[in-house]
Amino acid sequence: MAPASETILVKPGDSLIAARDKARAWHRDHPGKLVTVSLEPGSYILDRTLVLTAEDTHTLWQGGDGVTSNAGDVIISGGVRLTDIRVEPDGTWRAPLGEGPLGEQLFVDAAWAEIARWPDPDDAEPMLALARLDHDTDAEGLARNAVLHLAADPAGRLPSGGFTVAVMKDWALFRQRVAAADGTALTLASPTYFCPVDEPKAHNHMVLPPRLQGFRLWAEGHPDFISRPGEWAVDAERRELVYKPRPGDDPARTRLAVPRLRQLVRIEGTAAAPVVELLFTNLTWCETADPLPATGHDGGQAATVYGPQPREDYEPQAAIEATFWHRGTLLRCRITAIGGHGLALGAGCREVGVRGCLVTDLGGNGVMFGVKRDSDNEAEHVASVQVADCLVQRAGRTWAGAVGIWQGFANDSLIAHNRVRDLPYTGISAGWRWSIEPSSARNNRIIGNHISDVMRLLGDGGGIYTLGHQPDSEVAGNLIHDIHRSAYSHGSPNNGIYPDQGSSGIDYHDNVVFATAGTPIRFHGLGGLDVKARNNILVPTDDQAAGLVTPPYPAIYFRQAGETVDPRVAWSDNTILTPADWQARSGELLDGRHFGPRGPYRAELGLEQ
Repeated sequence: MAPASETILVKPGDSLIAARDKARAWHRDHPGKLVTVSLEPGSYILDRTLVLTAEDTHTLWQGGDGVTSNAGDVIISGGVRLTDIRVEPDGTWRAPLGEGPLGEQLFVDAAWAEIARWPDPDDAEPMLALARLDHDTDAEGLARNAVLHLAADPAGRLPSGGFTVAVMKDWALFRQRVAAADGTALTLASPTYFCPVDEPKAHNHMVLPPRLQGFRLWAEGHPDFISRPGEWAVDAERRELVYKPRPGDDPARTRLAVPRLRQLVRIEGTAAAPVVELLFTNLTWCETADPLPATGHDGGQAATVYGPQPREDYEPQAAIEATFWHRGTLLRCRITAIGGHGLALGAGCREVGVRGCLVTDLGGNGVMFGVKRDSDNEAEHVASVQVADCLVQRAGRTWAGAVGIWQGFANDSLIAHNRVRDLPYTGISAGWRWSIEPSSARNNRIIGNHISDVMRLLGDGGGIYTLGHQPDSEVAGNLIHDIHRSAYSHGSPNNGIYPDQGSSGIDYHDNVVFATAGTPIRFHGLGGLDVKARNNILVPTDDQAAGLVTPPYPAIYFRQAGETVDPRVAWSDNTILTPADWQARSGELLDGRHFGPRGPYRAELGLEQ
């Protein structure tokens, strides 16, 4: 890092764009020197995305003095506060939304607010069964006419329109607005996009009748659905937001904000001119939007959708997105109340560290690095990224197929000592090719993480999920437990560690896995498999094996500490315990081991010691 030379003080109400331009001007006269942009405590509202380029090399953006301040002191928002709140006789609040798109996320005091839904999630039957889908769909998946039919009549509980349906599929959600509802028939807005089916047994597709009949649906976003304090909806006819206050909420003090920006920061380097040594510390980034496109979205794994539109029209964007960012840092920051993804480090990012950050309450993925399409151009490879000592939780609030930490094609990366919890789908996902074909992915490590309370809604995932050929990589020393299975999930089993198709060159060792809905480890051999599983502590439930391999079908099971049942898996020296044995011995087996954030980060993130 270049020596510090200049500090630019910024006060609440000042423009961050103007502060950036002032730092750039100083850089032009003092190349290679460090500029510190110091934001005094308070709130900063962005009316457009802060774009940073190679002109912003050697710049530190910090909250307060960087010593006594913390991330919560400086808030950078992409939202706008609602005013003119009117309290109705029934106690609900109403606020005009003005011109432009109607709000699709609401943040209350910089925290995610739950959109109202029916059936109520606390009901005995919180979802509705489907009977069929009538549609006229072109080759790209666009349907000009689409009608979803419920298996039972909702008996007048659904309004005639003005709401959205969310369909729980195998490992993602489908969402679309309802143009008209009449009994069991829900006519969707047109055109509606459905993922095209290219094989007769494909999973996760709306247009396959046998799969659709296993999916479940709920409706959301209409004022009639509001029942619990903290819920909200939009009255589309009156262009008003409706909110049921929580105890202690006060219209004069409680901040209701709807987001207007999809991105807060975009770091735009190039191969010829990367952004070098751009640093952020002690800042809170919050309140971004993820509008539902006119076609809806038919979701896929890790909040991915394949469709006819440009990406920005159908996939969530990241609050902070970077390309060709070198030797960068995001330290002790908060990324919270985000409509889309939290952080995305894309093509050409190298030696970027994300440490001690809280990433919480997001519509999409938490932290992403790597790319989804491998490149032969080495300059575009993502390398030497470290995500460490962070707390990542409550991602996938809208895109339920989202994951806590996602690694695509990347090399020499480290995901270490993070706490990952409370997710509808997978905790940590590494790799993005469903075959053993070589790629740029190699030497990636997932070490010392604590993952729990994931797979709360969907199927076919796990605590740690891997894909593809990643030689010299390891998944080691992680604590994984409470991997759930929803009663409404029809996907494949949910496991502690899940090496999916093509996983090869990876060593899974010294992990501790217990309280899993499926086997502690599941290997999927289709597409290739060449892995090691050794020295793990595995606690299957009484009716499970410690691990299994499919195909072939029926599965091949691992039941002993070391055995050779499939040449594709080197299984050795694993400790396999019953739940009762684990209960009796967990203290001694975990003594001296540390999982999750370390040192001062642990206390700063509010985690138990």
